[in-house]
Formats: sequence, C-alpha cells, structure tokens
Amino acid sequence: MRPALPLLLALCCALAGGCKGFQPLSDAALADADARAGDGADASDGPVAPPQCTSTSVRAFQPLGNASVDSLRAALVSVGDNVAMVWEDVTSGGQGTLYYAEVARKGSVVAGPTQLAAGTYPHILTVQGKRLLFYRDAQDRLVMRELGDAGKLVGSKTVTNGLDGGFDIAFDGDGFVIAATLKNNDNAAMVFFLRTDQSGEGQIPLSVVPAVDFNALQPTLAPLGKGRTLVAWTDARASPPLVYARIIGDDGKALGNETQVSASSVRGSFASAAALLGGGAMLCYQQRETPTNQEVYCSRLDDQGAVTATNRLTNTIYDSINPRVVAQGAGAWVVWNDYEGTATEPTIHWQFLDRTGAPLLATPYASSILGWRPHPLVRADALFLTQYTAETTSSWKATSAVVNCF
Repeated sequence: MRPALPLLLALCCALAGGCKGFQPLSDAALADADARAGDGADASDGPVAPPQCTSTSVRAFQPLGNASVDSLRAALVSVGDNVAMVWEDVTSGGQGTLYYAEVARKGSVVAGPTQLAAGTYPHILTVQGKRLLFYRDAQDRLVMRELGDAGKLVGSKTVTNGLDGGFDIAFDGDGFVIAATLKNNDNAAMVFFLRTDQSGEGQIPLSVVPAVDFNALQPTLAPLGKGRTLVAWTDARASPPLVYARIIGDDGKALGNETQVSASSVRGSFASAAALLGGGAMLCYQQRETPTNQEVYCSRLDDQGAVTATNRLTNTIYDSINPRVVAQGAGAWVVWNDYEGTATEPTIHWQFLDRTGAPLLATPYASSILGWRPHPLVRADALFLTQYTAETTSSWKATSAVVNCF
C-alpha cells in the first residue's frame, strides 16, 4: 500500500511524460516499492534535483473566503483538472462554517464559494472515485459525508464521538486510519488511534497512542504500509511541550516505544507528517528557539519510528511557523508561513527535501504570497495552496494560489 499523494503524482508525471525536478518512479520501481513497502528500502531512481522557482512561479492568487470573518483550516483534493478546496470560516461562539470552491490549474475560481455545513477541521480524501469530507460537527462528532458535484453534500456517517480538538485521517488502501484528540477518563486531552473500514465503521476500539496518559494534542499521521501507521503529536507531559511519534499497528497496538522527535530544551509543536515512497516518513514541526522566535525543523523517521536525520530549515529573527509537508516523488515539499525580519506580515516560504531529509535548496524560497497556515496539494503540473491573507488587522480571509516550479 502506498500513500495516495505520491501515487497520484507518479501517475500524473507518467502520463505527462515526466516531471522536472523530482523524478517520477517507473512502473517497475513502483511495483518493487509495493513489494517492499515499509521496509525502508530505497525506491528512488537516484538523486533528485530541486524544482526551479522564480518570481513568475506563482500563477494566480484568488480570494475565497468571507472578508468579514476569520478563515481557518483548509483541505484540498483533485477534481479532474481542477482542485476542490474546503475551508472553515469562523462564526459566533468559535463554531465554524465550511465552504467549498473549485480552482482551475491556472488559478481561476470556477465554482463557488458555496456554504456546506457547520463544522471545523475539514479533511478531504478521494476513495474509489468518491470525494469524502470529514469534519468535526457542532456535537463534537467526527462526521464523514460524500462531497458531490458543485459541493453538494450527500449522506452523513458518524465515525466517532467526543472530539476535543483536531484530528488527522488517511486512506491506506484498505480503510481509514485516524488520529484524533479526545478526552480521556481524567477529562484531559489525549491522542487516540482508530481504524475503520471504507464505510467508516470502526474495526478496532479506540486506543491511546502516547505512553504517558497526559495532555496530548495536534495529532498527525502517515500510513507506512504493511499495517503500520506513524502517529505524531504535541505532548505536554514535560515543560516545555515536545513532539513525539510512534508506530501503531492495524490492531491499534503500539509497535515499539514512542520517539521524542523535537529537542528537549525548547517547545516543539504543530507537527505535520507525510509517508515517503520506499519507506519511512517526513515529520516537520516548529521549535521555539527564543521567546520571540520559532523555527521550522524536519526529521526523517524510518519504518520503526526512529529518527534518522533532522534538519533546521529556517533561521530568521521572527517566527517561522505552521509547517506542512507533502510527499513528492522520492522526496517532500515543505511549506510554512514566515515573518522573515518583520513581525507584521507573514509570507509563504517553501523548501524541498530529498529522501534522506536533506534540503535541496541552499536557502528556502521566499515567495511574495501573503499568508498564514498554508495547506498544500502537489500535482504533476503545479503546487496548489490555500492560505489565509490579512484583509484587515483583525480579519484573515481564505485565498488560493497556484505555484508552478516544475
């Protein structure tokens, strides 16, 4: 089993006759990677070169959200030649309203925005031709609904109850793997693991991921194949909070000990994970270096959950935060928002990592895209982003951008 995004990219690259920069895998290499999925074997076709980004790489920048309220969190999925985006506009009482739009590959908005439902923390997956929307509803349930044409919602399935924060979800070829923040018996936030079948029915009971039953939140996961999922989270058992990771089996049982990923002496948080072709995963997070400065780090983990390399991607005097990582070929693309010398207006920056976790650009690419909390989707023809751009000093609006560095 392979993660959906790398497979999609490889197939798109093959159909297009190959992509510049990260090298697509041949059919033979993909088959070999399947046969050895998750054993840490090198499934790459050799070293990769970074895509070339210039000031003309950003094709379009389009407004999406309601300018009168803050927009938060987003999810993206391919819809033919277009990309569907769902995001959350904050409404009264902290409850969000989900909206839908489609963006063409040249960046124009071709559908929406359309109001979908009340909810927060949206995620979209494509499974057997269906687009499935997952979100937290007003009753703190994790809900699954099919996203039909023009953003029409079809049906509703409660996957689990009692959400107490965010969650992450992926489809590994057999069913859904979920890492979610729920309350434990002591009424403290804790990260739980759940596996369901394709219909959203639970196959195993909820199981606690961290070894210590204490406050844990901000879960992220990456399916590694052969019944293993890497789950990472921010854990407040110590001061400062740290980022941990653990491998969980399909039965919900931990496969080995947890791994402390971020440094002990500084706060680590907001991790993002992506499985890599050939085995292992990339885990990116932010660390507080000084009281006024956070930096982006990425660690490569093997299939046993051990850290094999850690690289610091940023070095600025103000915050570099909210990293998101997506696999691309044998490597990964990392995006984040960076204040880069100013404490007022963040812009979107990115870096490319090879399969070992090493940065491919001498310095991260600093785009002119104003934004906060970027959410990426990599395709063969471009990188699609949603982010949140300041309309006023008190309002952040959902926007989209299309970046072509290939």
